[in-house]
Amino acid sequence: MFSTSVDGRSLRFAEIPTAGSEHHLLLEKTVSLSPVSESSPPLAATITKITSEQVWLELLGPPPTRTFSTGDQVRVKYWDEETVYYFDAEIQTVSGPCARQVTLSSPREEISVQRRKAHRVRYPISFSLTIIDAAETQLIGHTVSEAKTENVSVGGLAFHTLFHSN
Repeated sequence: MFSTSVDGRSLRFAEIPTAGSEHHLLLEKTVSLSPVSESSPPLAATITKITSEQVWLELLGPPPTRTFSTGDQVRVKYWDEETVYYFDAEIQTVSGPCARQVTLSSPREEISVQRRKAHRVRYPISFSLTIIDAAETQLIGHTVSEAKTENVSVGGLAFHTLFHSN
């Protein structure tokens, strides 16, 4: 079981057994669900039913501030200690009190795998940096004033820069 804290809440995520290259979703396990087209925070959900054509989820926690609608494109993520698995799907139905029951189409494509030592969180942070070592020695000492993180984790980060040479 993998757990993490999101907005002060402790979330537990699914243990996913793997056999060869197959990755299986399991009933009653927790996943994260987020819109593909937005950068809104993911919501925790439990898998309640799985068929070859659909996946049923129940949203966890307090009533969500953002609700999903039929036709929304979403990303489902689940992971173990070493690997993050994710796939994109389309919401087919939303029902129940506070729109907590969501039915998704089965994954449209293969389940993607991201092998990292630590889970990465998409979180933009603006910063600047000075280059202290580089393969191209003429870059050493230059300052990059416009940089922004793409994602961060305890093991590292990915970022983009707008580099202007002096």
